[in-house]
Amino acid sequence: MIYLDYKFEINEEGLKFSDVDGNEYDQLKINTTPFNVGDTFVLELDENDCLFFRRVDHHPELTQLELDI
Repeated sequence: MIYLDYKFEINEEGLKFSDVDGNEYDQLKINTTPFNVGDTFVLELDENDCLFFRRVDHHPELTQLELDI
């Protein structure tokens, strides 16, 4: 997958993906990715020393439940 017009912010708390122009309708949505809320990643370097977030403990049979509060 290639995403265009997105910016990535990295700080001590983590990594944030956001749309360049701030349009909420163009923002990266989790349902358009192979990921789920609650997925866990480990930061590694790939063979070219590029940052790589490898998903760990992937269990598709488990889903994140929403609280109806």
